[in-house]
Amino acid sequence: MHATGRRNTPDANYLIVPERGRAVRANHGNRKKKMTATQIETVGFAQSVLDLLEKERSALSKGGLAVDIVVSKLSIALEQARAANAAQESFKNQLKAATRLTEATMESAYSAASSALDMAMGSVNNTSDTARVFQRLRSKMRLGPRNEISLPLPVPNPAATD
Repeated sequence: MHATGRRNTPDANYLIVPERGRAVRANHGNRKKKMTATQIETVGFAQSVLDLLEKERSALSKGGLAVDIVVSKLSIALEQARAANAAQESFKNQLKAATRLTEATMESAYSAASSALDMAMGSVNNTSDTARVFQRLRSKMRLGPRNEISLPLPVPNPAATD
């Protein structure tokens, strides 16, 4: 097996472990092969093909290629890919902003609830039965569902083992 993750056999022409950011190229029966280029590589490749088609337009036309049709189809595909990528990047940015907003509002809501609970316990005397009900509410919150305490797993001490 090569360092790239490809097998040495000619009939197994696919990536075993795809690199991050790349699509998996499959060669299974009649399935269509998928791209192995990143989005940036694909856009650059398509733009280079367009540039070459324009540069060699006369030679390609003499050879019987309908250059205008090929250029038109490739230009449309490239613009659609660029638009989809721009939308994806916009959604990523929106998601990051929404995550930051959610984290901030959750922290604010917990802080407000905790303060309200502290005020309620203080107003009924911290040692009263009513205050104990409030204290149990905070304990249940810390314990989590089913009263299970979430503790980190113990780290084994290698010096203590034989």
